[in-house]
Amino acid sequence: MHIKYNAWLWILLVMFLLNSTIVTAVAEKEDIKKELAFSAAIEWLNLIDNEKFFESWERAAPIFKDSVDNQTWHNSLKHTSLIFGKVLSREIISQEYETTLPGAPDGEYFIMQFKTSFEKKEEAIETIVPMLDKDGLWKVSGYYIK
Repeated sequence: MHIKYNAWLWILLVMFLLNSTIVTAVAEKEDIKKELAFSAAIEWLNLIDNEKFFESWERAAPIFKDSVDNQTWHNSLKHTSLIFGKVLSREIISQEYETTLPGAPDGEYFIMQFKTSFEKKEEAIETIVPMLDKDGLWKVSGYYIK
């Protein structure tokens, strides 16, 4: 009886260790996705901060490009930069993973919000939505300032 009890303890221990390993691996994969999406968002925001509006459109996700043409995007950002001025600071305040969003195809998205200070607007909330594109890269699919 004692041997069977010890065998069950070993089986439970092995199952626990395997489960812990799987959970850790999944968490690490999610962290990597989060880091890659965040890096893509920051790189893209830097293009806007440096008034590389046409290039920001070129690097956006296809769903973004389908919703606004390059010239309209450029004009919109030029107008916004005149109203708000240059970015003084930007701090991430939330980052949420989603697989479905209203009006968008199912996929992998992060909704990121930044508290941003501009020259002419002390506090604004920037929302940026990177998505995992078919080519395996994270690209911005949405951007809003409130």
